[in-house]
Amino acid sequence: MRTTCILFFYVLNPNTHNRKYTKQMKMITIRKGKTTDAPFIASMIMQALHIEKEHNTELYQHIIEFAEREDTLYSWHRCYIATDNNVCVGLCLAYDAKDYHTRKVKTFTMKCRDGKSVSQYNKSLLEQEDEAGEGEYYIDSLAVVSSYRGHGIGKQLLSHAVKEADNLGLRPTLLVDPANTNAIKLYTALGFKYEHEQFAFGQIYHKYSITQ
Repeated sequence: MRTTCILFFYVLNPNTHNRKYTKQMKMITIRKGKTTDAPFIASMIMQALHIEKEHNTELYQHIIEFAEREDTLYSWHRCYIATDNNVCVGLCLAYDAKDYHTRKVKTFTMKCRDGKSVSQYNKSLLEQEDEAGEGEYYIDSLAVVSSYRGHGIGKQLLSHAVKEADNLGLRPTLLVDPANTNAIKLYTALGFKYEHEQFAFGQIYHKYSITQ
């Protein structure tokens, strides 16, 4: 399934001397993920976790492998991709969380091509509370390429996930860093409400949901 929206961007015109901005129309398309999206998916997941890809190349390669498979938390087929003229510019990773625990164990213990698993470096990944569970449509990661932020792409992706949750009869949920006030404004504007604190990946997050 694909959806297309028209967005307007204001970009600095290099041919003027008084810093005028030119209005440009862009056609942003949201489509399902593909196996070939794995490197982009991995980079966006790392961005959402505030992990620098350039300084964590081994982890980046592991997440690419997770994204290439169908049985992991971060699989390509659980992703929606925003594109501008076939260039990937945004990601929403969201899914029915009924098998979250099984996939979590599979993902974090999986031996990658280098013979290592991520749980070898951080055993707490397996010990931490599950982020989501039965009855939830979990919005795991939402990220937009930096040069495309501020134009409503994140909102389009999030709205797409909320609609999918409604189609499946599930409650959309997500975790957010309480310091990320801009993200919280977006979530609450779409109807998400605070539930509780939750510890994940070494820090406290706030869980938000939309009740049916």
